[in-house]
Amino acid sequence: MRRLIINEEELRVAMARAGIYSMAELARKAELHTNTLYSLTDTSKAFSSTTVDRIASALHCDPLALLETAESTGASDTHVAALIGATEKHMMVAA
Repeated sequence: MRRLIINEEELRVAMARAGIYSMAELARKAELHTNTLYSLTDTSKAFSSTTVDRIASALHCDPLALLETAESTGASDTHVAALIGATEKHMMVAA
C-alpha cells in the first residue's frame, strides 16, 4: 500500500529558498510545535493536510511539492487519495 510522506530533501530545499535554516524557525513560522515537525520525518506517523498546508504556507511553496509516496503496510491508497484531495482543496480555498 502507498502512503504519503514528507520528502525531506524537498523540505530542506524549500526551507533554504525561504531563508529558514532551522526546524525551530520553521515551526514558529508555520505555527506548529517543533515536535510536530520532527515527527514528520518518522515515516510511520500520520500527519494531516492542515499540517502540510501550514508548512507550505510558511515556505511559500506548493504543499504537494513537499510530499512523496512510499510503500507502507498501514495506509491505504484511498487514504493517500483523500489526503491529496484535502490538500488540493485547501490550496483552492486559499487562492
